[in-house]
Amino acid sequence: MAEVVKIGCTKCGAVLSVQYAPGIESKNVTCPICKNKGPFSSFRRIEDKPDDSNTQIPDTLTKKMNAGAAIGTLIINGQRYPLHAGRNVIGRQASGNTADIQIPANIATKRMSRQHVVIDVKQLDPSSYQHQISLYKPEVNTTYLNNDKINYGDTLLLLNNFTIKLPDCDVKFVIESTDQTCYDGGTQY
Repeated sequence: MAEVVKIGCTKCGAVLSVQYAPGIESKNVTCPICKNKGPFSSFRRIEDKPDDSNTQIPDTLTKKMNAGAAIGTLIINGQRYPLHAGRNVIGRQASGNTADIQIPANIATKRMSRQHVVIDVKQLDPSSYQHQISLYKPEVNTTYLNNDKINYGDTLLLLNNFTIKLPDCDVKFVIESTDQTCYDGGTQY
């Protein structure tokens, strides 16, 4: 089985997964996001890093998460989209899209990227989670958290009932059960 490696586009920062094969260094790769084309060796290699969280997740919680338990929910035009622990990529629905949550084409136009924002869900202790939002890549249309513009490189805390204003729709973030506590380092919500 061929090894899958991750490389980063030097132009837009998109992360691409490609199958490694002998001689790939001399092959050309095209970024599906910005169409940047160049030899495989010109793309930066991304090493998988262990989670930077020092929190241990108990086995019972891991089983609960694997059973599909939501840790926060996004509400888009009345439709609920559960988040999962770890990285959640949100974008417009399109063929070949790898986003975890794909907003249907009848809501999202091409003003929204296929991978537009990222919500990282980190467990702080057995009953507390922290939700952080950031832009997926530097070149996306204007996006807001409540009324504050999100700039590329920003990592903003996402709290219960905050609104993410994407180019074509507003997305409401909610914590629907007491098991899904949002935590900002000092105050539980």
